[in-house]
Amino acid sequence: MIVLSPQTLEKVRRIFSPADQDEVVTLLENDCGNNLPFLEKLDQYALERFRFAALKLSLGNLDKHRAAIELAKKDWRDCSSQQASPRVSMLTENGAHKPLGCWHGSLRPKSLCQ
Repeated sequence: MIVLSPQTLEKVRRIFSPADQDEVVTLLENDCGNNLPFLEKLDQYALERFRFAALKLSLGNLDKHRAAIELAKKDWRDCSSQQASPRVSMLTENGAHKPLGCWHGSLRPKSLCQ
């Protein structure tokens, strides 16, 4: 387990409600870290890219965060590539894209997405 960097922790605090923050931190530390394939030697700062991608896909929603973590565990490249565009979608089990919302470089989810 690799702890979160201060920048990642700040993003968690700004994106998620206080009630969800502990679980988000636990998921990122335990399931979105150096346990991902080919990321075994990365430290908390080098893991930011992958953790930021999961946070971005979550849009401040705990269920979406869990789904983003599961996506990263299957293939973190999918998680990273999906978060690159302002409009974000997730590939569903049947291969269709499911819109998740947008991310405008802001740490404020949803408020800018409407």
